[in-house]
Amino acid sequence: MKWILLFLPLFILGCSAEIEESFLSKRIIGQENSIDWNNCFEQKDSVVGIARQGIITKSYRLSDGCQNRWIPESNEIVVFRCQGDKPLASTLNCVTGCSKGECKPPSCKDDDGGKEYYLQGNTSGRDIDGNDGEFRDACINHEKLIEYYCDLNQLKATPHTCPKGCENGVCSELDKLQIKITRDLPKSKGPSFSESFNLEIIPEIAATNSIVRFVFSATGFNFTRPRIEVGEKGYKLYDDGFHGDSFANDGVFGVEVKNLPLGDYDATITYFQEGRKVNRIDKIKRGSVIKNAGAQCENVVQNRGKINLVLAGVGYGDSKPIIEKMISEIFNHEPFSSYGGEFNVWMATNGPSSYTNIKQGYKIVTACQLDNQFNLILNNGSLSYGSEFGHGAYRYGNAYHNPPFYDGTSVALHELMHVFGLVDEYSGEEIGISPSLSQCYFSSHVDCSNGCKETDFSYSDCIINAPWKEMIGNGCGESGAIDCTPDDDNYSIEVGCFLGCGSKNNLYRSTFDSGLRTITTPFKIGPVNEKIICERLTRLSGKKLGVCKKYE
Repeated sequence: MKWILLFLPLFILGCSAEIEESFLSKRIIGQENSIDWNNCFEQKDSVVGIARQGIITKSYRLSDGCQNRWIPESNEIVVFRCQGDKPLASTLNCVTGCSKGECKPPSCKDDDGGKEYYLQGNTSGRDIDGNDGEFRDACINHEKLIEYYCDLNQLKATPHTCPKGCENGVCSELDKLQIKITRDLPKSKGPSFSESFNLEIIPEIAATNSIVRFVFSATGFNFTRPRIEVGEKGYKLYDDGFHGDSFANDGVFGVEVKNLPLGDYDATITYFQEGRKVNRIDKIKRGSVIKNAGAQCENVVQNRGKINLVLAGVGYGDSKPIIEKMISEIFNHEPFSSYGGEFNVWMATNGPSSYTNIKQGYKIVTACQLDNQFNLILNNGSLSYGSEFGHGAYRYGNAYHNPPFYDGTSVALHELMHVFGLVDEYSGEEIGISPSLSQCYFSSHVDCSNGCKETDFSYSDCIINAPWKEMIGNGCGESGAIDCTPDDDNYSIEVGCFLGCGSKNNLYRSTFDSGLRTITTPFKIGPVNEKIICERLTRLSGKKLGVCKKYE
């Protein structure tokens, strides 16, 4: 074989003729048998050898390269090799065409610079299937855009869900239905509500020298100068966010009163309506002031900041292990974990004995008498089917917490959110203004003529004007895009607009579900609620920390 390789070039040069390459290649590729192959040798980028065509023996050379040398319009590149004495061909399709022995590099131009969803671009080139053309970014519906772009000089396309709608081939900076709303939205005459009236005393049972908060909210009628009347004394109610009324300018009024006399008392509301003073003696609320019966306040986490969290247990005998475990759970959840260093944590107990009544738990926590005090009572009492798991509002919360009957951690976290100012998020029957303008949104375009139902106008109104409009689409999938499906783990907390908030059917909430609507494990608060708690913790501590830094 070595002898043949050495003298083969001389032999080939000495042959009188060479078989035409195109003639051979067509037969090799077509697998014709009219050629007798004597031998075949592989060289760089070619094969050479001797073959007999008819009665004449000739040399041949087959070079790798574009097949269109012999077969017009072919986009294939052909590579030759030997199998025994016979040459074989392998072909590779060049989507972009074949030239000078190589596949042509793809060519693609995009005049909007790539994946730019807010500019409409023209993209020209060849796609992965070899199709040439020019394509323009286009909306396929009110929400979805088809964006054309170049990837390594190859034309590609991708769908994109626009957070505020798709219009004229671009994602709109405006809402998807804003143009329609501007033209067609009927003028609102303002909110129309059934009359509702609510007065809360927190806590209903208070120890001497402790602060009692009176919180009042009303809708469905106009009033001015609301006051709380307790016996012979009266106190002005404020809507400023600093007197136990949650948030400023939210239609909820409050006042904090100290040094109420011992014993039971009745509280009523007065206000002015059409210039006339109204005394709502039909809405009396009863509270009590009792002596502190020796409750103790123990610091279980050393002083670290300005926020005082007080926990108490009722019905446990020894509540300390339960409280310590609950403290760990609280600071394993955001945004509390980011602010762990700003909390002082206390345990309120009544010495060796323990109260069993949840209302008596209010008396225990008042033993601490601290500034910026927030209270959570864990109750080991029996829980009947269908009863509430707890209650929380305006710095006081109580939660049934008796595992293994059920997981009390999520219940306690749910009530703790109320302690820091959040409301429930579920669809109820009551109609009225939001108890928190940040957490709920009222649209006058909800149809409440026969039970409250969402309309195109009300949904669009919420998307455009809700306090969380800049957060639409956050929480799951791509930020700023409503793109999650029920199969996604965080589908329930993707920010959008969902009817039913604060127990009021005509108010929108920001997520399909959250720990403020359904008490589940693990507890999920949702981006908008997390932001509200962050704002509260930032104000209390004077610092913006951890996850709260992203909320400007």
